[in-house]
Amino acid sequence: MSIKYNFVIPGLTAMVVVEADNKEELINDSNSLQDRSYQADASASKNSKLHGRRHSVDSDPHFIVKMMGAEKAICFTIDGSAGDVMQLVSDKQNGIYVNGYIISVPQQKHQKKARTYFGSIAIAVGGYQMQFTPHGIKTNSGMQLRWKKHSGLSLSNLHMTIGYNRNATISIGDGVRFLVLKHRRVKHQASYMGFYILQGQGLSNTTHGVLGQLYHRTVNVNIRSKKNVNVQLGTKALMTTSGRKVKVKARIRRDDHLKKKVPCWEVRNDGKGLLDGVLQDYKRPCLLCFG
Repeated sequence: MSIKYNFVIPGLTAMVVVEADNKEELINDSNSLQDRSYQADASASKNSKLHGRRHSVDSDPHFIVKMMGAEKAICFTIDGSAGDVMQLVSDKQNGIYVNGYIISVPQQKHQKKARTYFGSIAIAVGGYQMQFTPHGIKTNSGMQLRWKKHSGLSLSNLHMTIGYNRNATISIGDGVRFLVLKHRRVKHQASYMGFYILQGQGLSNTTHGVLGQLYHRTVNVNIRSKKNVNVQLGTKALMTTSGRKVKVKARIRRDDHLKKKVPCWEVRNDGKGLLDGVLQDYKRPCLLCFG
């Protein structure tokens, strides 16, 4: 197998094999698919628990990040506008990029504004690109995969498995693992995508993007009122990160992958103060515009 990028995955459990001439061959052994994908998903779960610092964006769109220095997660919301493309991860050193395309649904009478979601996620590793939508997955090599079909692919340093629960696990080298979730349309919502960093220790220290910049960063949270021995919902605190002080408040957010609510410190105003620069800095001209 040819090595095109800088990472090498030892012992690949490949379902799509890339030969030296980069032609892709799909292995249609359903038993092997099931066994191998289960092992990959189990490994993802084990490693995410081991490192304990999941970073995610899901729902409309809520960001939940577990940063060094804080017992609780940090959470914030970026509404954006339909048609916006946000850069979630930008690791120029390793050639890893993730973008998300924002969609909206019609505003309901009880809502102050229309809800927005990530309608599609694009991931680039070196020159290889994958686009995830509610309708399926396609690559810039011309391959198309369906969510309903249990399958996957492998290309040099890149390995992906599609599980039965409408999820795709993407492993890059030994230290980077992403998860993309597909959510079905319910009531007044749209079908949308969620993105999770299960492992990120392989990302370089210069990684940026809305989520990427937070993986190696440290925060310190000080409760403003010493009387609050036990943190309750609404408790106010002051968070310090990268020399900036940010006001936060204790909230609850749902983790759609873990299927449970998690406590977090909420940063208001599109993550202002937590994120470098302003929101406009993270917008890209198109979903497949990386770098």
